[in-house]
Amino acid sequence: MARKHKTQKIALKTAEVDEKMVPVINWLNSWRGIFTRWCCEGNSSQKPYIIFYADNIGELAHIARHINGYGVVELSSYVYMNVNILRYCMKFDSKARLRHFKTTIPS
Repeated sequence: MARKHKTQKIALKTAEVDEKMVPVINWLNSWRGIFTRWCCEGNSSQKPYIIFYADNIGELAHIARHINGYGVVELSSYVYMNVNILRYCMKFDSKARLRHFKTTIPS
């Protein structure tokens, strides 16, 4: 039987994040096994998006249920370096939908 060691949570890094994305990034990072990597609040030619990694499919399923109906037009996955971590892209269909989602982020 493997011995469990006592653990402690620590902050690993801070990052510069588009201000309008901060609530969504904080929400995603609150899930176990979810790690955000890139994001953009969008502009005239690009829709808002978040790239994140997930190593916990159960948590990912909860996220998918929560974002349903909030204008997320893409939740696509990519294999990341042949390991058990999948990379996902969460893309909103407009800035207005992103604003709406931020005001109703599930807890």
